[in-house]
Amino acid sequence: MAKATTKSRTIAPGARTQLSARQQGRRMGRKPPPENESKHDRFKRIGTKRVNNAIRQIQLLGNLCGANYECDANDLALMRGVIIRELDMALARFTPRKRTGGKGFSFDQEFSPTLVNDEAVH
Repeated sequence: MAKATTKSRTIAPGARTQLSARQQGRRMGRKPPPENESKHDRFKRIGTKRVNNAIRQIQLLGNLCGANYECDANDLALMRGVIIRELDMALARFTPRKRTGGKGFSFDQEFSPTLVNDEAVH
């Protein structure tokens, strides 16, 4: 009995020839998105998962206050500042940007850092 051949591999007789989820281009364990899903429904579906994942990761940071770890106030302030800055930047992307118009760019202008919660962001 001869073996059936595909592009990349040889299949034994009687073997399943159906493509796996990964070979079909889908991630394993995930359902394909619903057909005719609106942009808002997709936003809500994906946003719910991402917010829940972010909450879970923030809760894991709380585990660092246990007896197995040691930190000082500076460490906590640094962690808090970075997390708040990243959250502010991510949320700012949801606000439409206004064009400032006019001046454009020049090396002769002064640089003023962006302030986020009274901290300079460069």
